[in-house]
Amino acid sequence: GARVAVIEDVITSGGSSLKTVERIKAMQPDCTIVGVYVLVDREEGGREALEDAGLPLKSVFTKTELFKVLGWS
Repeated sequence: GARVAVIEDVITSGGSSLKTVERIKAMQPDCTIVGVYVLVDREEGGREALEDAGLPLKSVFTKTELFKVLGWS
């Protein structure tokens, strides 16, 4: 019955996060995955892949936001 958050540094396609969720659920089927938390969302489809799987994604920055802050627009 544990509530579990998956934490990543960067998300691109979302594939590794989805694999991680599958492994967690296989080991602890009664847990609830509350979401995936990342430092940077590279905006390459990961958010959509996770949301399609019913998992919310929370990011500190998107690539667009980070580039703007750094002046790399």
